[in-house]
Amino acid sequence: MKIAFYLCEGRNHPNNVIKTAFDYCPFEKDLYWLNDFTGDHATTYDAHVTWGMWKKANPNTNKIKDIAQLSPCHILIEMGYIGKRDKTPDAYYSINIDGLNNWGKEWQTNNIAKLIDCNVVIEPFNNYTGTMIVGQVTRDSTVQHHDHITWLNEKIEQNKNAWLRLHPLQGNSLPVEHDKKCACKSLKSAINNHKIGTLITFNSTSGIEGMALGVPNIIAEDSGSMVYGQKNRDSALIRAASRQFKLDSIPWEQIKKAAHGDLKEV
Repeated sequence: MKIAFYLCEGRNHPNNVIKTAFDYCPFEKDLYWLNDFTGDHATTYDAHVTWGMWKKANPNTNKIKDIAQLSPCHILIEMGYIGKRDKTPDAYYSINIDGLNNWGKEWQTNNIAKLIDCNVVIEPFNNYTGTMIVGQVTRDSTVQHHDHITWLNEKIEQNKNAWLRLHPLQGNSLPVEHDKKCACKSLKSAINNHKIGTLITFNSTSGIEGMALGVPNIIAEDSGSMVYGQKNRDSALIRAASRQFKLDSIPWEQIKKAAHGDLKEV
C-alpha cells in the first residue's frame, strides 16, 4: 500500500500532526504540500491523508476538495470527539475514511474498552428542563454545506425560550440576536448553570460531549453528525470513541482492509 500525506500552508494548520502520523505509518509513503496534489497523485497512490476536509473560508484547503473527489481512499485526520482534545502528539484524533463523521465509511471496530482508553467520564442523566441551541464556527468543515447563521436564527425563532451558546472561537462576531445568550466557556458549565436537559446542535462534538455530560435529549439536525438519529447513548459514545486514536496507535492495517478490498500491495 502506498500513501501520500499532505501538509497545508496557512495559519493554524496542524502540520505537526500530519508529520507525526506520517512517521508512524508503516507503509510506503511520501510527504507533500497540499498544493502539490495533481491528478497523477490520484492514480499513483492507494490513499491520501489530509487534516480534515476543505473549508470555504480557507482557500489553502481547496485541494482537499480535489482529493476527496479523485482519491481511491481519502483518510481524514481530525480532532477527536471526546477525551484529550488538542493538537499535540498524545491527544486523541478521529480517523475518518471518505468523508467526515457520519458521512464517512463505517470502518472502525466498536469496542467499549475505547471509552476507558480515552478516559471518557459518563455522567448520570440529569433531570433538567432547559433547552440550549449550540452554534458551530461558521468556517468549520462540518457546516460548509449549509447557511449556519440562517439555521441558528431559525432555531431561535422555533425555541424562543432556549439558551443560545455560540462557539467560543466566534462568539458575538456573528449576526445572531437573542436575549438569552450563554457566556459560559465550557459546555459543561453551560449545561449545569442553565439546567439544560435538551441540546439542539448541528455538529458531532457538542452532541457527543453533551451525551457524556448527562443531557438526556440530544437533537442533532445534520445527517453528518455522529449523533444523528442515535437513541442509545452508550452505543453512540462507544462508536465515537472507537474511531479516535493517538497518532502512534492508528490501526493502519485495519484501515487498509476497510478502505478498499482491491488495494494493490507494494
